[in-house]
Amino acid sequence: MNACAPQDMLQPLAIDVVSVQSQVVYGRVGNNVAMPTLQALGLAAAAVPTVVFSNTPHYPSIHGGAISAEWFAGYLQDLGARGGLRQLQAVLAGYLGGPAQATLLADWVAGLLAQRPGLRVVVDPVIGDHDSGIYVDPAMVEAYQRHLLPLADGLTPNHFEL
Repeated sequence: MNACAPQDMLQPLAIDVVSVQSQVVYGRVGNNVAMPTLQALGLAAAAVPTVVFSNTPHYPSIHGGAISAEWFAGYLQDLGARGGLRQLQAVLAGYLGGPAQATLLADWVAGLLAQRPGLRVVVDPVIGDHDSGIYVDPAMVEAYQRHLLPLADGLTPNHFEL
């Protein structure tokens, strides 16, 4: 099978929700939870990873890291370039790999909102937990506040983050 199909043969996949969150190899957080849940609700969803880790930070070892800003921006841009956002209803934002991702995501969402004022944006400002404290770059507190919270229709912080 030829890996490069003619452009006129490629039909855009319709996407209802873009979920921008972490991915782990072992565990049930981020897109590992969001994608099956969204699909069970009958929604077509696209998962944009922000980090890929072996597991959550509660274990004695963790491997992986943040998706580069170049790759992350490309993932977001290509969703629109492929024509998949014409029925987009919502963007979910969770664990981000750093402040640069927050800025890139906010710029992308602001562009979408200019085209689709009815788009819903839900932000889970993942920063930390009571048992482990802050487990992201401390600059993420300001990044969420400055870039993403002003765009949000809903927030889902845990008690520590609130």
